[in-house]
Amino acid sequence: MADEKNKTGIIGLGYVGLPLVLDFCEAGLEITGFDIDDSKVEALRNGESYISYIPGEHLNKYINSGLFEPTSILKGSMKLTILLLLSLHRWMTTGSPI
Repeated sequence: MADEKNKTGIIGLGYVGLPLVLDFCEAGLEITGFDIDDSKVEALRNGESYISYIPGEHLNKYINSGLFEPTSILKGSMKLTILLLLSLHRWMTTGSPI
């Protein structure tokens, strides 16, 4: 593991998850961000922000550098060092994180 770069996964790219993604990328961490909303993932891949205080240019910087990969597919074969779940609102209101 010492030769591999640690990779973090964040589930939930809303008002908590997306700013956290950017903070982690700013610190140089590679992040895979997961969200069940395909339209959010597609917007992020296109460098478009759906959160008013996060500029799209900021997202593009990390996507283009390879530090941030937004996706709606959680693959069991992904090699993640840490996986954070930030979909608490959904979990609390529906009883399910997905």
